[in-house]
Amino acid sequence: MNKAYYRLSLETDRKKIGHYIQCKGVPTGYTISIYKDATKLSSTEFPTFPPKLIWELEEKAILTDILSPSNINGRGLLVNKSVKEVLEKFNLWKVKFHPADVYVKEKNYEYYWLQVLDSGFEGIDFKDTYYVKTTFRNGLTQNLQIDSVEEYRQEFELCKGPSLMWIGCEKLKLTDAFSHYNIFFKSNVSITALIVNEALKKALSIFTRMRFTPLEKPSYI
Repeated sequence: MNKAYYRLSLETDRKKIGHYIQCKGVPTGYTISIYKDATKLSSTEFPTFPPKLIWELEEKAILTDILSPSNINGRGLLVNKSVKEVLEKFNLWKVKFHPADVYVKEKNYEYYWLQVLDSGFEGIDFKDTYYVKTTFRNGLTQNLQIDSVEEYRQEFELCKGPSLMWIGCEKLKLTDAFSHYNIFFKSNVSITALIVNEALKKALSIFTRMRFTPLEKPSYI
């Protein structure tokens, strides 16, 4: 049975959230050095230290369950306790909740940075996954038969340089074991956002200021 997946993104409409990005570049009274911990985070590994994460809401911004943060590396979500409790009920791919402080007019609110690691090639069923190679100049595509991580990397190297080509994914097949995860991030299938399945989308829909876009390319089966 095919499963529906969605690209999870944050609301950017200023009429709905007051200001985008919702958090200030630098909180009042701090210097840019306050973000030294946030900029050390990544999508490849968890930190070996407890990061100190502090944000301040922009004056015109509305405090929402999930906020758009500034000055942080890696993929993730800045969520309040209510969202965290919902997420913890699901099967999440290699995540960690880091406590964060969000200040609104000197009042401190309890938030968490949900750090999600890049799952890379893990969970891809290459036998039923369909890749294409596209030329930037004319948009022509060429079907690719890729059966392993090594073959993907070889094709990727061929796209470098003056060829102006890139590898996309028309249809991505997940292994049965990996398809049980409700949220994940893959950087090698032309996606640059967090991906959630139908069950988690439904659970998160009670919260405001999120957008769920059905995935078309690549589609997940």
